[in-house]
Amino acid sequence: MSLDNTFATARNAGVYTGRSAQTFTFRGDLTRSDRIDIFKLTFKAGSSSSSNITRGNIKGGGLTYRIYGEAPGLSGIVPASSPIRVSAGTTRPVRDNTRISRTASDIVIYLKLFKPTSRKVNYNIRLTFRP
Repeated sequence: MSLDNTFATARNAGVYTGRSAQTFTFRGDLTRSDRIDIFKLTFKAGSSSSSNITRGNIKGGGLTYRIYGEAPGLSGIVPASSPIRVSAGTTRPVRDNTRISRTASDIVIYLKLFKPTSRKVNYNIRLTFRP
């Protein structure tokens, strides 16, 4: 039985107000039966982010993450970044250059983490969004 998250069952990571830099932490394990974790983060109306910086501690194997977005008027949840591979043991910053423009209404972004191997992966990732 798969324990994979879906967008509908994404874990809530908080709210980005856009007033100053904010850091969000994502922790968990990816296993043979739980290969996908999804977190959701709300961007408040009027906020924007010109860059985000990832710091992480990945044990057991690498993983890949991708950012998705959902907003009023969009049909469904769409990719907002290319897949970004993070190697095991990574602790250095990774700039992924995802840009989220100022919005007229609240939007929800999703961070989808998945692993390409059958090895257990433990992760602790911090994303910092800056206005």
